[in-house]
Amino acid sequence: MSLENNNNLHSHSRKRQNKSALPIIIVILVAIIVALIFVILKGLPAKETTNINAEVTISDNNAKDLTSNASVPKNINSVKLISDYDKNTLVDEMETVTFGSYPQNDANGNTKDPIEWIVLEREGNKALLLSKYILDCKCYNNEFKEVTWETCDLRKWLNDGFYNKAFSDKEKTAILDTTIINADNKEFESKGGNNTVDRVFCLSIDEAKKYLGSKGKDGDGLALYDNAVTKGTNYSKGIDNLGEKLSVFFENDKSYEKYFGNSTYWFRSPGYFQNCATSILYIPTLDLSGIEMGNNRSDFGVRPAIWIEW
Repeated sequence: MSLENNNNLHSHSRKRQNKSALPIIIVILVAIIVALIFVILKGLPAKETTNINAEVTISDNNAKDLTSNASVPKNINSVKLISDYDKNTLVDEMETVTFGSYPQNDANGNTKDPIEWIVLEREGNKALLLSKYILDCKCYNNEFKEVTWETCDLRKWLNDGFYNKAFSDKEKTAILDTTIINADNKEFESKGGNNTVDRVFCLSIDEAKKYLGSKGKDGDGLALYDNAVTKGTNYSKGIDNLGEKLSVFFENDKSYEKYFGNSTYWFRSPGYFQNCATSILYIPTLDLSGIEMGNNRSDFGVRPAIWIEW
């Protein structure tokens, strides 16, 4: 073989070696780049997300149990007043607005004060409000008998007596007629009854889980966060309701000290029987049975809720 042919052979051999090594080099470079990206991303702080309210729609009597899905909301009882109601002003969920007026500081009920409301939810052009305090003292039903939310005396009073006393004609135009879902009490299989159309109402078990934050079952009750408890106004504590006044919690046990002064208020969901109703106790527990009290208990308070145009 000539020297020239030998040089050509070595030249072709080097070219083949270079070509065969190129894919390996590319793979190694790609692997190094991917590893570097992974190390950089791992070192970045995780993005924090806040879900104030679990986005669950309650649509029927078989509504999903929200216990495991409810988020931990802000402490609504510590949120400061933001502004008076103005549908053109943006107010976030869990902030406080004033809307309407009702006797509060005056135990005799001769003067009214602006009602403070917690914004529980903003949905499209409307908002769900819950009164910050217990505003009155009423029975769920004046007579101890089987009723549903549709037929109870408390619903009638809220949509007539309270509605007309608390809101001006102009304010009434902002309050929405709302279809209220009256789900069964799934724990005891008592019937919620027909759905209703209300302007003013009390919250339900499912709404307590959704908006107030659930910690799970506690005996016959449902443990909630401190959002669930509140105090009565001077007026609500001074009312003589069928010979009784609003019960106010006070014990010498220091472990309950932060709940001193709280009062129980009604929920619209049925209790163990149809002559019982659910309620939030002095401590943040939703009494799911109400079996020891009955729906004609006269020392429980009322914490109204409304949907308004926003």
